[in-house]
Amino acid sequence: MGREVAPTPGRPPVGQLAYSSPQVRGTAPAYKRSPWYRRAWDGVVDEISYLPATIRAFPGAYWRTARSGQQISSLSGFTDKFTDTVNPFGGGTHYGPLMGQRDAYDVGGRVGTATGHVENVTMAAAGIYGLGRAAPGLVRSAPGALRNAGSSTWNFLRNEGMIVPTADVVGASESAALAGTGIVGETAAGIEETRRIYSARALARAAQEPGPFHNFPQSFDDVIFSQGRQTVKPGYFRQARPGLSDDSIQYTLPGEVNGEAGIYEIFTRPSTSGRNEVIMHRFFRPNRN
Repeated sequence: MGREVAPTPGRPPVGQLAYSSPQVRGTAPAYKRSPWYRRAWDGVVDEISYLPATIRAFPGAYWRTARSGQQISSLSGFTDKFTDTVNPFGGGTHYGPLMGQRDAYDVGGRVGTATGHVENVTMAAAGIYGLGRAAPGLVRSAPGALRNAGSSTWNFLRNEGMIVPTADVVGASESAALAGTGIVGETAAGIEETRRIYSARALARAAQEPGPFHNFPQSFDDVIFSQGRQTVKPGYFRQARPGLSDDSIQYTLPGEVNGEAGIYEIFTRPSTSGRNEVIMHRFFRPNRN
């Protein structure tokens, strides 16, 4: 009798088949194995394959649809439906199917309607966004504007790039209006405090000269106004400005910049009420021979 041999570890017994499937690497995602993906991909491939023939046929089709009136009818349909959709009160243009191409007119109309809806949604979103950005400022300025409604007359000085009141009223509405111009100014703590704001000229000079003589710290202003020498020059300004006097109030204070001695100068033009001063000149003048 034959001797029974034990199978070798790791190998199948004699007379039995063994198969180990190879490891699959890079299996495609599930969506690529789906039927709709295959159909869509096949459609793209087909369109690409048709592209050369489409390009060759385009000139002839263009002139053919132009002669038949399909193009002008499609355009009139687009225009009629687009203007009707974007008009909030209804009633756009009414060209109708020019040259009798009703099918082309309907196709253009559907495109015009869709485009009009997109336009309406876009404009509504832009309006809501703009209102959201403006709402905080409106809320802050509304109380003061209501309290002081009718109490002040405003003049816009184009050459100075600022707004000043002609009436002797300094209140919350004035603060809101001045803040809205973007001009740097002091906040009035009370009705007796002088308000000083920079003119467009002073701001432009500071921007043109990057050095320290026109750009010394703004915190120096309070010291110059409170501790500096004050000189009033009557009739200094020859060109009249609504709400402003012709005088100049000139503030000077000795000091130094980067170790160089000189004089800090701030010249203002007061309002007719004397409660506002427009800073026309702001400069450090070094003591040079």
